[in-house]
Amino acid sequence: MKKKSQNEALTLMKQDYRDLVSKSKSEMKTTDYLCTMLCFVPHGTDKNFLNTYMTLADGFVVPYSAARIDKGEDEKMYVYRVIVMKHMKENFKNDCQSKLRIACREYDEEELNKKPLEEKEIEKLSKS
Repeated sequence: MKKKSQNEALTLMKQDYRDLVSKSKSEMKTTDYLCTMLCFVPHGTDKNFLNTYMTLADGFVVPYSAARIDKGEDEKMYVYRVIVMKHMKENFKNDCQSKLRIACREYDEEELNKKPLEEKEIEKLSKS
């Protein structure tokens, strides 16, 4: 079951997620010390995610910063934004993957302004 939901999260990440977050630009925070992470949370595991995300990355997460942006197109996935300390973003990403089996990526405002992603770029992003 967990393997299936992880695959669904990766599928959503491969899609052009920019449409989902373009409506919520005001909720995305990026400073010299903070960054926004987008977490692709399977439906049914969202309560566990909300109860544990603040303990990930050794606690270098802004408390109560998780906010649901939008449902994924397949309605099996939620997209949450979480604000973390920049120097711990990789730790947060790795902890989400290993402890919660949730895929996440860093929000990049410049990426929203680019042209739509090509298939090769989507594959490259999904591997990172």
